[in-house]
Amino acid sequence: PSLFYWHVVSPSPQTMWYRNNTLIVYDPELAQATSKKVYSKKDPSLLPLMLLTGDAASVLKNFSVEFVDKKYILIIYYI
Repeated sequence: PSLFYWHVVSPSPQTMWYRNNTLIVYDPELAQATSKKVYSKKDPSLLPLMLLTGDAASVLKNFSVEFVDKKYILIIYYI
């Protein structure tokens, strides 16, 4: 349901939340939180977030991975 909570312990502790189209990252070493409003599902930097919060079918509408010249490449569809 478009929500997640992720806590990383090592190498640097961080906690991430995603709710209501907002990604919040808390860094306890800096005692700082940053937030980013997520507007476009076509932003390639959001692919990991989409995989964690969405269904695979919606992800595949905007991205695909192909094997070309002995390497995998990410194809991004801007429609």
